[in-house]
Amino acid sequence: MTDAEMWMHRDKLRSTASQVTMWCGIIALHQEDGIGKDRLNKLTQGIMEAENAAALQIVELGMAEASSKLQREMRGICEISFHVPYVKRPKKHQELKDQMEKDAAATFGWLVLAKAMHKTYGYGKDRLARLYKNTQENYRQFVVWYAEDESWAYEKLRQCIARALQEEIVVVPDDYGELTFTLASEQQEAARQIKTQVFNEMARRNSKKQVCPLLSEKEMQRRCREVQKQIFGGMN
Repeated sequence: MTDAEMWMHRDKLRSTASQVTMWCGIIALHQEDGIGKDRLNKLTQGIMEAENAAALQIVELGMAEASSKLQREMRGICEISFHVPYVKRPKKHQELKDQMEKDAAATFGWLVLAKAMHKTYGYGKDRLARLYKNTQENYRQFVVWYAEDESWAYEKLRQCIARALQEEIVVVPDDYGELTFTLASEQQEAARQIKTQVFNEMARRNSKKQVCPLLSEKEMQRRCREVQKQIFGGMN
């Protein structure tokens, strides 16, 4: 495997693990906590805000430091690590590396979801612990489906998301050929508005620090999009 192929493989693992974690959590909120369409739609905007803030941190600090910062912020509020379930325990060196990549990205996705629930609906330690457990269970079911048939697994997950949000969800390939989910146009517009706010904040911070040349809006957009594809997949 070439270096380019290795990077693409890693990014694909991260994108899948993070977005599936968040979607499994949203499905759990609908199925187990009885949260309906309107509250979930409000939550998805909260997730987009937390996701974009996280992407900004990754651009500024790097993945490891941004992840550590988010874990410190959520410590004592919720579980700060998320382990992706598996059908067969990884044993080979590459399998173990892949599992570590998935766990790291799923942890980030989980913390973004938990932060959004904590901020938007005041979920505390007990309710977030229940959400963590239910998210794990949903992810475990997805892994079983995936082991049987990849396309079928995504279709089953898509149906669950559509029932929860009560709107059309489309499964499309991303830049890496991995299947990802796209929300309806209303949610896409909300995501665009939030991104604009984040880009403006990046410009403000760069200007205030005066440590490096001010990034152009186009370059800031490119960096944030790159991070979001690598870590969050098709969440927005």
